[in-house]
Amino acid sequence: MGSGGIYSYYKIKPEEGSTKGPQIFSKFIFLSGISLVLFIVLEIILSITNPYIYFFFLFFPFFFAGIVYAEFFSNYASAGFRIYALDLIGAALGSVLPIFVFYLFNAANAVLFLALVLFLSSITYLNVDKKKQISLYLALISLAIVLTVFGKTDLLGRIPIGNFPEKDIYYTYDDPKIHPTIIDSRWSINGRSDLVEYNNQNIVKDLFIDGAAGSPMYRFNGNIAHHDTLLDKVLLHRSTTIPFLFLTKEERENMLVIGPGGGEKFLQEFLEGFKRLPVWR
Repeated sequence: MGSGGIYSYYKIKPEEGSTKGPQIFSKFIFLSGISLVLFIVLEIILSITNPYIYFFFLFFPFFFAGIVYAEFFSNYASAGFRIYALDLIGAALGSVLPIFVFYLFNAANAVLFLALVLFLSSITYLNVDKKKQISLYLALISLAIVLTVFGKTDLLGRIPIGNFPEKDIYYTYDDPKIHPTIIDSRWSINGRSDLVEYNNQNIVKDLFIDGAAGSPMYRFNGNIAHHDTLLDKVLLHRSTTIPFLFLTKEERENMLVIGPGGGEKFLQEFLEGFKRLPVWR
């Protein structure tokens, strides 16, 4: 964004910015949206996992956004306080809206949706007659509705997984003996969650967040009284259960679980006789 501001300062003349401000806004907001679309399409179709190539393509949306910011402050310097206030409000909304966006879209479609929002914004500053402007609005809104209908569908394909040794999932997939398979992937504000099962056993699956923070998910029939005795060996015969041996009956009434993961702690505590398990994610 800073480089976009530098470009604006040296390459866009002040008189051009003052007389053609709306067109400049429309042009670079549109280019920001186009570069987002190109980024996500190339990322998936070409399976880009090299970080240098990845961030090269990701550079351009921020570069064009930097130009837009610089031009807004340059053209409306007298309203700088209001622009900055709106910028902060937008940032606050931008931190909350993804919670709802990821209920509707996976990551790739969320990026496409953001691009559509930018295209809608660019039309606002486009110097065309009202009828054409309304037609463009309706076309983009229709595309947004269609995208919402297919929000969770991998329209472009799945975002590729790179071989990064610092990620827990890397070591899972590096071992051919256990035959790992990703059976489900979901997106949220926390990132991508992958559920991995292993063909060599059906006792435990692993839940990964962004390829890290691996958490086991154990097979459970739902009956505490008549559960699989294998759980006793897996969960109760571990050093982490030793503190529970010294708790009184009253102390077993409640337990706060910070980060439930794949549910291992739930099973462990239920099998130890806890009755209520408040969760703090």
